[in-house]
Amino acid sequence: MEALAGCYAHPQVAAVGPCRSCHKPLCDVCAVRDSNFRMRCSLCERKASRVKLIIGLIAATVVTVGAVVGGLHYRRVSREAAAAEELRRANEPPPFDYGVGTEHIQKLRARMQQEPCDRRAILELAEAEFRAGDHRGVLFHAQAFFKKCGDYPRLRWLTYEAHKQVSEWKQAGDEASKLIASNPHDADFRGWRGLVHEQTGDLEHAAEDYRQALLLRPQLRDLPINLANVYEKQGKPCEAILPLAQLVFYAGEVRGVAAIRSRTLARKAAPNARGAWAKAKRCSSASRPKTRS
Repeated sequence: MEALAGCYAHPQVAAVGPCRSCHKPLCDVCAVRDSNFRMRCSLCERKASRVKLIIGLIAATVVTVGAVVGGLHYRRVSREAAAAEELRRANEPPPFDYGVGTEHIQKLRARMQQEPCDRRAILELAEAEFRAGDHRGVLFHAQAFFKKCGDYPRLRWLTYEAHKQVSEWKQAGDEASKLIASNPHDADFRGWRGLVHEQTGDLEHAAEDYRQALLLRPQLRDLPINLANVYEKQGKPCEAILPLAQLVFYAGEVRGVAAIRSRTLARKAAPNARGAWAKAKRCSSASRPKTRS
């Protein structure tokens, strides 16, 4: 084994080993040993200490930043969860006394917890709540179903009626529009939306929906009267005769038709209608209803 040279700082003293970093020979005085008894010169030891310090500072910074970001994320998630819970409680229907139907409704709700997308269960639950008069309960559970399981047009029949019962006409109209989109050829859905338009005073759109419904199903018995009433409100007495003639043709003499016709024809004398009637006298005679043989 080759003998080590003298220490780089003390040439007259025999070296006991090389620096593990720069490989300079070191005597006992110059050698700085770590916990594993590995030797370094003082210069390399200072460099190694600085590297360790920098690495420690970086690690501490990363940990601190991670803790801060984690804390901010936790606070944001907690706030969002609290807001969601507050919103859920705000939208949750108030307690309702279902009387003898309480046990049945509780069983249906338990079924919905086990199978949240069970269409038969949600329909039975909504119908039971609607019969009991809990319209808010119908809307709450139906919206939860729509959000989790997607659209279900049959359930919207009940949400449409529930919105009407609590006088939420815009929402009822939105439900009817969704039903029309799901089945554009269903006359009932057009009529439902027409009723909402009429209730809110949007007579033009009400008349349009009533006309479309009667085109889809001319045998309807209620909508011709609704359409005639809308025409009267619009100051269109001539047009009001036509749906009544259609009603008489398909259904014969129906209670209330004669009274509505008389009320419509009486508008001839109205000052603001004389001009229209002068132009449309032929419509009055041509659309006189004939009973179906």
